[in-house]
Amino acid sequence: MSKAAKSMLETGDFWQNKNGKYEEGHYYLEGKLELLDSENEWFFDAKTKTVYLWAPDGADPNTLTVKGKVQTYGLTVRNSSHVVFKNIDFFATAYTVISSHNITFDDVNASHYAFSKRMLGELTRPDTIKFINNNPDIAETRNSIVNSHLAYTDGPALEMIKQQGNLLDNNLIHDIDYSNLGTGGEGSINMASQSRQIDFTNNTFHTAGNSEGVRVGEASLVSGNHIYNTSLLQHDGAAINVGVAEQAGTEIAHNWVHDSDKAGIRFDGVEGAAKTGQDGKVHHNVVWNTEFSIIKGDRQATFNNTMFDNRIVDLIIFNKESAGGLNHQSETLNNLIGTLQGRKSGTAEQLIVPGIVDSNIQTSTAMEGYLFGASWGDFRPKSELLIDTGSAGSSLANIEYLGSAPDVGAYEVGGEYWLPGHRSQLASNPVPFDKATGVGTSVELKFNIDLGYEHTVWFGRDLESLSQLNSQNGQYRLSTLSPNSTYSWRVDTSVNGITTLGKVWHFTTAP
Repeated sequence: MSKAAKSMLETGDFWQNKNGKYEEGHYYLEGKLELLDSENEWFFDAKTKTVYLWAPDGADPNTLTVKGKVQTYGLTVRNSSHVVFKNIDFFATAYTVISSHNITFDDVNASHYAFSKRMLGELTRPDTIKFINNNPDIAETRNSIVNSHLAYTDGPALEMIKQQGNLLDNNLIHDIDYSNLGTGGEGSINMASQSRQIDFTNNTFHTAGNSEGVRVGEASLVSGNHIYNTSLLQHDGAAINVGVAEQAGTEIAHNWVHDSDKAGIRFDGVEGAAKTGQDGKVHHNVVWNTEFSIIKGDRQATFNNTMFDNRIVDLIIFNKESAGGLNHQSETLNNLIGTLQGRKSGTAEQLIVPGIVDSNIQTSTAMEGYLFGASWGDFRPKSELLIDTGSAGSSLANIEYLGSAPDVGAYEVGGEYWLPGHRSQLASNPVPFDKATGVGTSVELKFNIDLGYEHTVWFGRDLESLSQLNSQNGQYRLSTLSPNSTYSWRVDTSVNGITTLGKVWHFTTAP
């Protein structure tokens, strides 16, 4: 055990805080036949090689077809290049790519592919989808996972080791790493192991146990992602975490990060380390209902973010030099935030934000006064205090804007009303949020969908008689809604004359 870990465990209030204050001491019991007390639970007796199953509805397992996972990898790609795997399902088995480049997985549905072997007495980390390069002659691997669905694993979603130039775009990734067996801070999506220049773009990622959510290597791009309900287990962590060695050239932009038990976005540092991170960018993100977001290191550009309703602090530009919190040359510009500090807590001197700090709006009042609909997903600026009042004077980043100066916050008046996350045939990520309340009587309906499909929007107060909406240049604007009323809507898609009904969403307008 390291000295730091030993010291932490010996601290008198560590376990009290972990199990009580922070409610992180989650556990369950398993591995005994006597513990079977619910449907779908099972036990394997290694001596008799017998599986005991509490079947659904009390059925006799001997009358059922019961199957078990018997292999780790159903597909191994080795010493290959320029191969596309498309429209393939992987169930209870994964795939691995070894010393290969330009391998693409497109429209792949993988589920239940990584699971631990705890029942066999093995406590090692589960094997999962893995890309690894052991060939020094391959400088750029350029492997890809696109338009795919990865779900229901008792292990990391994937690992990328010694990769360069890889792409993960437009994927839905969820229900990952149930138990965190054998894992530390590697991440539920681990792309940081001796890898660089990874693009993680336009993905939806939610419901994951590992304390670290997304991890990328040096000079990587994390952009356009919708990330929530992550970091559900373990101590410490962040939905997006960038280590010291991975910060140079890495850009975290145009993401929504919310509803996480740990930090939102973090550029990390290590207590007492000789090296600190530097030269990263965090901009145009919206972060809410996490613990905090924190930027350690130096020469970091943090600009045009919207961060509010986070539990401890909205944004920390760390100023503890011994823990990688230099930030003397960092720039913090044009952010709309509830609280901006140098640390989580401390003296007035410790809370000072280091570096160049300019044109941020810090407010203790509700964001609804500044944005059209902060509580229901419309983060565009409404207040004149935000419009054309920012600063473009950065030595670390090129800040693009419309008008006479940048707006403050993540969205620009007249710019794209962007939504993060994946797009598929089934519409997702509705704005206003599903079941939102207090919605304005003038709204623009927004959603993610693959524009390759014909779609129809239905809307109304009576769920049984919704009316078709006509778009205006691809937009669905409603300006005469009644106050204190509940509305329902859905988006149907059509392919070759076959219509697929979308999920029904609801919202209620303000009184």
